[in-house]
Amino acid sequence: MDMQSLGLTPNDLNPSGPMSSRRALARAQSAQIMSKKFLQRDRIKQQMKDEEDALRREKRASQSRMQAKWREKYATSPFTVNMVADSERLEEEHAMRLEDEIRRKTQAEARTRAAKQEIILRALQEESDLEALRREKRAIMEEERRLKVPFGVSL
Repeated sequence: MDMQSLGLTPNDLNPSGPMSSRRALARAQSAQIMSKKFLQRDRIKQQMKDEEDALRREKRASQSRMQAKWREKYATSPFTVNMVADSERLEEEHAMRLEDEIRRKTQAEARTRAAKQEIILRALQEESDLEALRREKRAIMEEERRLKVPFGVSL
């Protein structure tokens, strides 16, 4: 192996004899192997993290697609409406309709009563007019009889 690639200098190999140089070489090789393993481990760790992030993003996108699908499917569902508020609104509308109907009925009854009273008043007025006409007719008939009777005869 190349000494520089291992991070050794010539002094490291021969500090106090041949035994020590072998140890230094072994330590350098060991350090190189360890650094390669650490790099490999870091790369694999980063790769796993990236895969996990991609999986999480895909899961989130899938959930949002499903929620959008269900929102669209149940957009017209009666269960999405506040049923209590809807019921109260319907009851209020019904009460208003009944109130209007009662008001219209009372107005119609008042108009009918007024029309009946008017008819009765007219009839009474006509009756009094009729009575006056009858009296007048009787008076005319009396006058005609008196005029037809000869002059010296009294009735």
